[in-house]
Amino acid sequence: MSKSEIIFHELLKLMVTNKASDLYVKPFHQPVLRIEGELYPVKMDELLPNFTEEVLEFVSTPTQRKNFESNPELNVIYSFDEVKDRFRINFYKNKGYISLVVRRINSVIPTIEELNLPVILKKFVLYKRGLVIVCGATGTGKSTTLASMLDFVNQNYRKHIVTIEDPIEYIIEDKKSYISQREVGIDTNSFADSLKSVVRQTPDIVMVGETRDKITATSILQLAETGHLILTTLHSPNTVQAIVRLLQFFDQSEHREIVNYLASNLIAIVSQRLIPRIDKKGRAPVVEILIINARMQELLLDMNFKQMKAEIDSFLTDGMQSFDISLIKLYAKGLISLDTAVEYAEVPHDLQLKIRTWGIKPGSELPEHLGILAE
Repeated sequence: MSKSEIIFHELLKLMVTNKASDLYVKPFHQPVLRIEGELYPVKMDELLPNFTEEVLEFVSTPTQRKNFESNPELNVIYSFDEVKDRFRINFYKNKGYISLVVRRINSVIPTIEELNLPVILKKFVLYKRGLVIVCGATGTGKSTTLASMLDFVNQNYRKHIVTIEDPIEYIIEDKKSYISQREVGIDTNSFADSLKSVVRQTPDIVMVGETRDKITATSILQLAETGHLILTTLHSPNTVQAIVRLLQFFDQSEHREIVNYLASNLIAIVSQRLIPRIDKKGRAPVVEILIINARMQELLLDMNFKQMKAEIDSFLTDGMQSFDISLIKLYAKGLISLDTAVEYAEVPHDLQLKIRTWGIKPGSELPEHLGILAE
């Protein structure tokens, strides 16, 4: 084992010991860990360019390295015997030098309840057909949420689940369901190629790790239309913006057709953010939920996105909830402080007014109309 491999393994073990979500490494600097959202330098000597070059050498295949030479963006999954967790490594160029970011992936898929996610997410994966989107910024737990939803199905229902990922993050072992996990670059050339042939694999559920382009977006809409349940992720700040983001993959002249597809096939959009817990034990998910009921379908067909957002914020419809209502629930459960709730609120004054009016305190019962939301 080379010196670089030994150092890299020690850094990964340090991630596990400190429950760090991310590790940042670039030449001429100390490595940095992200722990509960905050960055902490590792007390060690600065690393030289040969370190990241050698890490790339021993964690990747010759084909991956060749591709990296022409397109310096590479994602790989790495594991070693001394720890149970797996690691997603993103290589990129920074001022001409190879740099990397490591994301730690828990070896055990947490349940929806363990993640403090709304249990209505279980309902979304019981549909026979349609589209469910999980959105949020990078590092907000989208992949973990999808894995927990799929594992719920896997533990309780006999389905064929196909995942198409770049790279595969969570390993999902067969339980009641039959699982096929395909990695772009290893098991298939691209998302597009895999989606072309997935119908022949007769899946009940297809999970597409990320919708990045028009070809993928078109494929998932067509699959949802033809009787499959599709789960995917998008990068967008909230649920309504996820629809806008999806439309941006298409020409303006195609928007009407795509909106019609969405109105017929979209089940729900879940948007999440992670914020500090009061007990310092990790972070809590703040979740906005948009469900396509008759009213939302009407607004979507009219492309009245502003009113769609207003409907979510009114919080009184079919299990939908706004980010601020999610914050109030977390505060009532004692998971976050009042200061944190106010800090992350979309409309801080309204959130404080609701908390006072409803008499919300940590450990208190939620008002009846809140208790049924997103349950």
